[in-house]
Amino acid sequence: MDYSSVLTFINGNYQKGFELLSSTQTYVQLAMLIIIYTVAFVIAYKVRHSVATLRTEPDEQAHPIRKFAFRIGGVLFPLIAIFLLQISRKTVENFEYSQWVIQVALSLAILLFFNSIIRAFVTHYYAASLFRWVGLPILFLHLVGLLPSIISALEEISIKVGNVDISAYGVARVLVFGGFLFWLGRVSSSFGKAVIKRQESLDIPTKEVFSKLFEVTLFCIIILLLLNVMGINLT
Repeated sequence: MDYSSVLTFINGNYQKGFELLSSTQTYVQLAMLIIIYTVAFVIAYKVRHSVATLRTEPDEQAHPIRKFAFRIGGVLFPLIAIFLLQISRKTVENFEYSQWVIQVALSLAILLFFNSIIRAFVTHYYAASLFRWVGLPILFLHLVGLLPSIISALEEISIKVGNVDISAYGVARVLVFGGFLFWLGRVSSSFGKAVIKRQESLDIPTKEVFSKLFEVTLFCIIILLLLNVMGINLT
């Protein structure tokens, strides 16, 4: 076994790591991160405690939009952090600094934002577990740039049924995004019908008609998106 190439690789990466850790730019960016996360936390805290809709948790009988607005308060901190990190990344780019610290922090902020969305909006236990154990790893692989390589590897694993090639990537894509679309459709349908039923200006028959129209429209949209995910060209 040739150990020289392994030692060269380890030594090269060790030197790069040492240079990055000894660079002034690295510590400047770390200081920026501390400031950014502090500012994001303070802004999110002030907004949540200044707006009653975001501060006070509604009861079960509250309007669906009121519940939705309260849940938005749970994602303010990572959302503001992402916004500030994007600005700082452009600033660092203009100064021609190495962006690896800001980029790592931005990736972590996006993962935190996604997890906050799951915690705030996904109330079903199994759906939340699926998003955390499947959605978060997929997002992480995308952020670190490894997802295209995995997709290429999965596309090479395929079987031919008649004139149709079925790849592992195609099956995984339909299962993941198909499941997400059906979950999103069910949640959107429940939310939309709840909003329609709370419209006091409409009588009961009119509410039922609007609920059915909304449900049918949403079903058609979900089906069209699912066909697109499956790679079926409707044109």
